[in-house]
Amino acid sequence: MKSIHLTEQEIEDINEAVSSPETKRRFVRKLLAIKMVARDLKREEICSTLDITRTTLSAYVQQYNTGGLAATLEDRSYKPTSCLDGRFEEIAERFKKDPPASAKQALSVIEQITGVRLSASQVRSLMAKKLGMRFRKAGTFPGKADPQMQMDFFSRELEPRLEQAREGDRHVYFMDASHFLWGSFADYCWCFERVWVRSASGRKRFNALGAVNAVSKQILCNYSEGTVNSETVCSMLIDINNAHPYGEISVVLDNVPYQHARIVKAMAAVLDIELVYLPPYSPNLNLIERAWKHVKKKALSNRHYETYESFKEAITNCIEAINSTMKEEMQSLLSLKFQMFNQ
Repeated sequence: MKSIHLTEQEIEDINEAVSSPETKRRFVRKLLAIKMVARDLKREEICSTLDITRTTLSAYVQQYNTGGLAATLEDRSYKPTSCLDGRFEEIAERFKKDPPASAKQALSVIEQITGVRLSASQVRSLMAKKLGMRFRKAGTFPGKADPQMQMDFFSRELEPRLEQAREGDRHVYFMDASHFLWGSFADYCWCFERVWVRSASGRKRFNALGAVNAVSKQILCNYSEGTVNSETVCSMLIDINNAHPYGEISVVLDNVPYQHARIVKAMAAVLDIELVYLPPYSPNLNLIERAWKHVKKKALSNRHYETYESFKEAITNCIEAINSTMKEEMQSLLSLKFQMFNQ
């Protein structure tokens, strides 16, 4: 095996390359091997220390003697090319306009555009790695929602109050009711074989009127086996007022008729609570909707409760956990970032 003789400048250049964070690990190993050979260390010791073979070491020496540092740092790793190179942007634009429902459908579209037929696995890899796509379930939002009205409400009404809440100058609550039906809710889960959940008979409901604090994420809740009505809302306003004897209070709520009732507005006026009504069809702007979805997922999905009492207990325990053991998780789930929709 040929030896290597390094000048002071070459040693300095190699040391600089070794210490550079931009130099990949496999190149650092090459450079260390070159320095060890130049110091006339035994080849067996070099190979053992760097965990390489004598053949590999010989290749390193040959590479350096032939082309110097530049040749040693040249990335010669295999980089496969694709027959679709240069067509990815065109494919992406097509998929943005008409997202494919399956790899098979995407395969057909790619063949129409490029004339190249790929396998289903190749198409999945292309969409995930080259185009940055993910297989997601499509979401829905109310067909009568007005995106511009929502945006105006958020910027002019909601965000200024939330900023005051962040600074401690105001208490902002999001209020809404959830009506839990005593039944079984089959949902997706990872399993070895299909999971079957026993269904419950009857249409018995357990109702909860809740209000979540925009900053602390604490939830106040009133439960009822009857209906949620204007009196229930008045009771919740009193609870919110009792929780904050000082400071301004705003309650964000939707447009269900009983929340517009005269008694509700009168109670709010007596307690000096500001009622902020959301634009029509805007559940995406009501923070507590996320909390209710979380409760249904945690307490009800793929679960069967033999008795109505155990059903109620599971819901109340989950809501109580939001105020205790799930505080950290709630900070992320109930962040003040709201989904907006394009017009």
